[in-house]
Amino acid sequence: MKDFSIKKKLIPPPKAVIFDMDGLLIDSEKCSFEAWKIVAARHGYEMTREIFANVVGTSLEETHAFFKRVFGSDFNAEELRREKDKLFESTFIEKGLPVKAGAMECLELLNKIKVLWAIATTTKRQAGMLRLKHSGLAPLVSTIVYGDEVPHRKPEPDLFLEAARRLNILPTDCLVVEDSETGAMAGINAGMRVILIPDMRPASPDISARVFCVIKDLRELIQLFWGSFE
Repeated sequence: MKDFSIKKKLIPPPKAVIFDMDGLLIDSEKCSFEAWKIVAARHGYEMTREIFANVVGTSLEETHAFFKRVFGSDFNAEELRREKDKLFESTFIEKGLPVKAGAMECLELLNKIKVLWAIATTTKRQAGMLRLKHSGLAPLVSTIVYGDEVPHRKPEPDLFLEAARRLNILPTDCLVVEDSETGAMAGINAGMRVILIPDMRPASPDISARVFCVIKDLRELIQLFWGSFE
């Protein structure tokens, strides 16, 4: 893993920053895990954090296939996922979705220093808008690309390239901030520098060697921005 230091700088500074949403700005992956754990238990399965971490950032098809390999062919992944989605959504509509530490401050800082930013998420528009609303981030967001607005999911670069296009910034002038290795690879495939802030799963040595740096949280990202945009 590349060591993070406040003295580390983004040279040259990016002209735009593109964030993932779930697990990076919004603490939704842990909420999703809790919903999966409850639903799995109802049907006689034990969903552990380790099992769940393996599907973070993957497609529905990949998630369902992995769960069937772990729990057996009788595991009705499609039905249980729909049940999980209903529980997850009803819970955050009632209680709200927590944002990650430093998320609000990070976005407000970029607005203050007039650096363009966007969100690029594999979450579909309807679900994504609901999550932004109940997290309190919606008023801050002006540019966002949803998963159902591009042909291919991460690790393909489509989401990040579309975000750069909407910001009217060259991909090479963009910085991607991600929490998953799949998302980090999408940023790399888009020709962008990538900072990884792992959420449910630690960064592997391979991805750590390929990104600009791996840091602990968005508060460290704020420190990095202060050092780079001064």
